[in-house]
Amino acid sequence: MGSPQLESKKYFSVKVTDVNDVEPHFTKETFQFLTYENQKVDFPIGFINATDPDLGDGGQLTYSIISDNNNDNIPFQLTKYGFISTSHPIDREMKDIYKFKVSVKDNGTPSLNDTANIVIEILDKNDNAPYFTFPNNDPYNLDVHYHPHSKKDITILRASDKDTGNNAFLTYGILRSNDKNLFTVNSHTGVLSFSRTVYQNDAGTYELQFIVKDGGTPVQSATTAIILTLFVSNDTSPMLTAVPFQSGHDLNMTWVIIIVAAAVILSVAIVVSITLCVFRCINHTNNSPTTAENPNFLSQTEMRQLLYQTNNPVAITRNAEEIFNRNLQTIKSKSQFFLEMEQTPDEWKFSTTQRRLPPVPQRCDSIHSQGRRTSSIMSYNSDTLTSQKDREASKSNGKTKPYDEIPAEPEYTNDNPVAATILKGQQIQDTYLQPT
Repeated sequence: MGSPQLESKKYFSVKVTDVNDVEPHFTKETFQFLTYENQKVDFPIGFINATDPDLGDGGQLTYSIISDNNNDNIPFQLTKYGFISTSHPIDREMKDIYKFKVSVKDNGTPSLNDTANIVIEILDKNDNAPYFTFPNNDPYNLDVHYHPHSKKDITILRASDKDTGNNAFLTYGILRSNDKNLFTVNSHTGVLSFSRTVYQNDAGTYELQFIVKDGGTPVQSATTAIILTLFVSNDTSPMLTAVPFQSGHDLNMTWVIIIVAAAVILSVAIVVSITLCVFRCINHTNNSPTTAENPNFLSQTEMRQLLYQTNNPVAITRNAEEIFNRNLQTIKSKSQFFLEMEQTPDEWKFSTTQRRLPPVPQRCDSIHSQGRRTSSIMSYNSDTLTSQKDREASKSNGKTKPYDEIPAEPEYTNDNPVAATILKGQQIQDTYLQPT
């Protein structure tokens, strides 16, 4: 090294050229796809992809289907960019799943490649109608001999459908010629059997038509006919007429009618019961003790007794005629039964009830020489009056009196003019009140 030390600098660029040393690689080993049958041409199925870290031609990839004897007729095509589509219509009934291999390669030198598996499953469409496998002829002739120990099952209808899933779920039924409701078919198993007891008059020929339907959308169906000739043994039943048979719908309607009728009857019974209770309450109210106090509800005998034992005050003055007229006017104005008394005065003898009534007050007015008016009240107890029953008893004893007895009162002399006037008035009142 010299001294001083000298140096120089020079910059260089190095370009690294890529070599196709990495193979392309699919992101999956197996790609799975689903598609419906009967799709149009070029209908897209899916996309596959692979990666290659090389540059240039070594990183440019090309996809293709590996041909072999098994996939020469596959209905799919693959673009160089990895798109899979249909090449012609697909029929699932011909083949429902397709498996094949695809490859990817780069454009490097030498070219490198990779492979992957493709699985495409075809989904079903309801494009096939069911068909009967038995009976295989239309119409089909069937002879049935019935005897008392025969089983109810006659035969089994069989049908098939090329579709799958709900599109192949089959149900059976009878279309017509079952007017007597003699036959029935199991909707799922297709078993044809008798639906009721067979009688002699059921013998004959029946041209039954059956239908089978699938569960797809739209619904596909097929029909067939069986000419069934029924022979019935003479030992089957002595009955000459068949018992009417009610279908399930008729039975349901019968139950509905019965329930509605029962509900109506029950409602009517409840309404009638409530009405009767209301009327009884009204009658009970009308017959309560408060109404018994109303004179309108009294019998004729009670009214007469009240009439003649009334507690209307009787005024007594010195003038006997004035006493009679005043008392008569009072009774006419206050007794609502006066007319009845005038019409049937002779019926007094039928009153046999002894009543306790308040004493009849009697007032006597007197004027003294000094000009002062004094009054005196006297009363008789109605209990002291003899009843008709007592009079009849007296008559039987030979003691008859044409009047009711009034208890004796204190004697009044001429020295007491007031008392004499009261006694005179009492006699006049008794003459008016007592019947003859």
